[in-house]
Amino acid sequence: MNFPNHHHDDITDIHEGLKYKQLFSNLSEDDLSITWNCDGVPLFKSSKTSIWPIQVMINELPKEQRARNVILCGVWVGDTKPTVHVYFKPFVDEMKHLACNGIQWEDENGAHVSRVFCAVCSCDAVARCIMQNFHQFNGSFGCSICLHEGEMVERGDGHTRVYPVRGVSEQRTANNTVRHASEACVANAVVKGVKGPSIFSLLPKFNIIDGFVPDYMHCVILGVVRQFSRLWFDSRYHCKDFYIGNSIDNVSHLMQSLKPQMEMARLPRSLSERKFWKASEWRNFLFYSPIILIGILPDAFMRHWWLLVFAIANLSSSNISTAMLNKSRAALLKFVIKAESLYGLEHLSYNVHQLTHLTQYVGNWGPLWATSAFPFENNNQVLKRLYHGTNGIANQIMKNNLIWNQLNSIYDYLFVPCSEEIQSFYHHLSRHSSRIVQNAFSVSHDCIGLGQPQLRFLSDNEKAALISIFDNTWLHSEVNSFARFMLKKKLIHSHEYSNNTKHNDAIISLSSGMYVAVGSLLFINVSNSKVPVIIGTELRLRNFSIYDTDVRSNVAVAFRKVSFANLVAFKPSHFESKCLMITSERGAHYVIEWPGNDLTS
Repeated sequence: MNFPNHHHDDITDIHEGLKYKQLFSNLSEDDLSITWNCDGVPLFKSSKTSIWPIQVMINELPKEQRARNVILCGVWVGDTKPTVHVYFKPFVDEMKHLACNGIQWEDENGAHVSRVFCAVCSCDAVARCIMQNFHQFNGSFGCSICLHEGEMVERGDGHTRVYPVRGVSEQRTANNTVRHASEACVANAVVKGVKGPSIFSLLPKFNIIDGFVPDYMHCVILGVVRQFSRLWFDSRYHCKDFYIGNSIDNVSHLMQSLKPQMEMARLPRSLSERKFWKASEWRNFLFYSPIILIGILPDAFMRHWWLLVFAIANLSSSNISTAMLNKSRAALLKFVIKAESLYGLEHLSYNVHQLTHLTQYVGNWGPLWATSAFPFENNNQVLKRLYHGTNGIANQIMKNNLIWNQLNSIYDYLFVPCSEEIQSFYHHLSRHSSRIVQNAFSVSHDCIGLGQPQLRFLSDNEKAALISIFDNTWLHSEVNSFARFMLKKKLIHSHEYSNNTKHNDAIISLSSGMYVAVGSLLFINVSNSKVPVIIGTELRLRNFSIYDTDVRSNVAVAFRKVSFANLVAFKPSHFESKCLMITSERGAHYVIEWPGNDLTS
């Protein structure tokens, strides 16, 4: 289990969040907390039938295991949304029981009792309002976090509710929400956006306001990013200064020329297909768009967009300092304020308004990826494959889900001893496919060569680079070379190998701050043992900064402008992270240490 570290000032995961620390301040180290989700998932294109699965994720698991161990607690199947107090009552009753009595288990240290508490609910704004029993965001006082009333303005042929920044709005709290719910019951009317009490107020230690996070997948990725791209490329805005639809083919070409790293499963698609893009594609677009749009989007709008990219990159980091939080808060507030003058009041949507609350919830519950709905949305696609007929859909899904969970739990001792054919068959059926690696040459736990090594001789330039590590008196010219290898569980390809694939897994950063385009992993004979060394081309840093005086920071700090320089050599232990290389319309190269730390990555 991944238990909280209360002595760390920076925020690296949910455990360093203020509200998480408060939750565990009087709990034992055996106790557990969950992030849970419920959202509608359409089943058929020809009907309104959908499922509303209740899914939970244990926060104390190591982050790489959380998304692989999502627990399905219940399924609603129907043509309408579930009745909240009916559907969720068994879930609430069970959570009350677990918070009081816990789960008994044993290990080599003896018997334990783990109580389980609901910490966070991550879902979209529509589901959040239903569960909190609030007005939808298009009604007055529609924000579930603050008491901003909003205002109605004209947009197109109709009207829409917007949330401009007009001073500081009063924050909702659990106490004033209970009061508003009581008043709503007495008056039989909505009070400050509250329609009545919520069944989730009965959950032990769960805060009806702080516990419902503005999920960044829906708010930012599918909300703000998609909204602003529509403004840029939709022909209905062709008279606006921000319109760049005439360059859509050029932008699409630049995007499709990108070679993302293997962890970015989806390759960039044309903007003409953007209505079919998945959330992960919009997330990727957010982070490479500032470079792709250089020289295309007018400067005022470009500098405005940098504010959002800067803040979301910071808040998606695996190590968030107090300074990063403060600068992100300033950047997001300026983004929302400037959006009114640049794009118009009618485009200050609820999703744009939620940006003003993001840093508060990162401070409470950790980086954006720690509470995002990505793992649940991915599991929704798995659940859709677990039924094979229209009768008893809920029973089919629950039964088949339990079967696969059991198979996953016994994989190590049931399937690993079997042949590769049986393992491949299991992985083909399993929700978590895994490629069986052949011809792996393990040097250490963090460095593994893949495929057959190539026996070759060092070039003069390679020898010169290696002298910085080894004594030239015993440096042998003949070495074993790998074009593909694993470093700290990350797949690395040589720059030459990546030229022949759709992905570029050769760009990395080192602990020294240097960026490198990897050439190959070499095994050099030293005193009858093989010493691993990586050789590659240094990516020399060039001047690139976009300083914002209000944020008091270089808002392009996540991006490094580089040029190819000399060969360098380094030890595998110096590897820090993989990076994405982006080439602008003007041919300049930039690298970004990809902030895609989502639990599904």
